[in-house]
Amino acid sequence: MARIPKLISGLKTLMLLLATGGSSATVSAQPAAVIGETTITYQALEQHVKGQLIRLEQERYEILRAGLYELIGDQLIALAAEAKDQTPEQFLADEVETKAAQPDSAQIQEVYNSNKKHFAKTPIDEAIQEVTEYLVGQSKQRRYREVLAALEEQHAPRVNLRPPVLEVGTGGRPSLGDASAPITLIEFSDYECHYCKTAEPVIREVLETYGDKVHFVYRDYPLDFHANARPASQAAHCAEQQGQFWAYHEKLMASEDLHQEQYQAIADEVGLDRAKFDACLTSEDFSEAIDRDIADGEAVGVSGTPAFFINGRMLSGSQPFARFKELIDEELERIAGE
Repeated sequence: MARIPKLISGLKTLMLLLATGGSSATVSAQPAAVIGETTITYQALEQHVKGQLIRLEQERYEILRAGLYELIGDQLIALAAEAKDQTPEQFLADEVETKAAQPDSAQIQEVYNSNKKHFAKTPIDEAIQEVTEYLVGQSKQRRYREVLAALEEQHAPRVNLRPPVLEVGTGGRPSLGDASAPITLIEFSDYECHYCKTAEPVIREVLETYGDKVHFVYRDYPLDFHANARPASQAAHCAEQQGQFWAYHEKLMASEDLHQEQYQAIADEVGLDRAKFDACLTSEDFSEAIDRDIADGEAVGVSGTPAFFINGRMLSGSQPFARFKELIDEELERIAGE
């Protein structure tokens, strides 16, 4: 148990050295701990917790980014209010409170009907009031975003905060698009993961929208607690062996029931040689490749699925198309300005 406080202390020291400008060579050379004749260097320590440190840095960036956009929003509102000789509160009252669309009775009833179980023990008058307040709040948020978007377009704030960028290899895995495309989108995924399945149509929309600007790479990251994820990855590799990875992948992702008979049924659907496929399915031919994908994912901070990297910028979890668009557009703009 004593090693946990020491490890935390070592991490604090490491982060302090990094934050105060200590060179990586100096940090790496310093001992984090000494046991007898054995020295544990900061280089060894940092390598041991590399994935955690990457996630920590990504979390730090997300916090800074959210805070920065709050401050930008406050400043834009202040400028707009000043131009109208108003306080920010007066400006928001005029532009958001007054102009936000009010829900009509049909909208209120629709939301109430869709959530009757939630309101089972609530008097109907209170339930309707709660639904109304919810819809009004949603409307005000939408109006606030519209106002901010217009002000951002007017003032064009320059954002210098840069995200962490990681070196993420493609691992020679199946891909779509030209490898020389300006955007490389890498996904670490799991065939048994619900959120990975919901991400599929979003990825298709990204590829349809950006065409030859995006090179998409799929990498395996079967989670330990998904018993069928690794066998499913093996099956996909077996399909890849016969040049049918993407056709097989699409049907596998759409399948809710993963087992050997299903893998074989999909193999028949996409026209695989069943004898070769069945022999491959029971082999360990691709175990090393799957392990390599997992190790590469862990090395860049992947801890769950799906995990995406857009030109090395991490995007975790099932995200809406708008979030992919935001990051891809930022990268295209950055590349155009180089």
